Amino acid sequence: MLMLTPLIFLVILGLVMVLIIFQPLLLQLQRDRIAHRPFPEQWLGIINRNVAIYHHLDRDRQRELLGHIQIFLKEKQFIGCLGLVVTEEMRVTIAAIACFLLFNRRYTYFPNLRTILIYPNAYVVTETISDGLVVQQRKTTRLGESWKRDQLVLAWTQVAQDIIQWQDGHNVVLHEFAHQLDQEEGPTEGVPILPRQSDFDLWAEVLTLSALKRLRFLNSPKI
Repeated sequence: MLMLTPLIFLVILGLVMVLIIFQPLLLQLQRDRIAHRPFPEQWLGIINRNVAIYHHLDRDRQRELLGHIQIFLKEKQFIGCLGLVVTEEMRVTIAAIACFLLFNRRYTYFPNLRTILIYPNAYVVTETISDGLVVQQRKTTRLGESWKRDQLVLAWTQVAQDIIQWQDGHNVVLHEFAHQLDQEEGPTEGVPILPRQSDFDLWAEVLTLSALKRLRFLNSPKI
């Protein structure tokens, strides 16, 4: 009996090691199955109504986005705050907008995020500020925030407004989920981790040119 104990321990240890090694592969297989499920017609109707830019995607991009949405909705939970009842429209709309940030083979699916908290309107929080000498507390109104732990907060009225005014350059869902991407690599500073110091100049140049190109497009006359 005493000799079986080390054997059992080694078997359990081996199973744990196998699980650790193959867990990413198993997760990817599971996600592939979810992404290739038929997309619910009800969800597609919500996207057609609320995500105007969806119609500007080519067919391959649309198919990719719908797969991302199904995985996102499977892995994340939504919780209403202050009595808000979370609807399918809320879940699908937020997921669709957030998943635009997953294009170009970014298959991380916001790994630090588990829960999206939705307030009906802008909400008030108490924050602590310090100038190094004096510590103060003040109340501030917010439309959303991204936490380093496992939660993200949104005000649905702002999400709904962004749906209508999607060309104004402001979108609370994209804003907060961009923070999630940033937080995957450490502190929230808006700068990616790059291998060489010289890469930051190139990154800033490319980002600036892309932003200017986008502004020219938004300001150009629409036919």
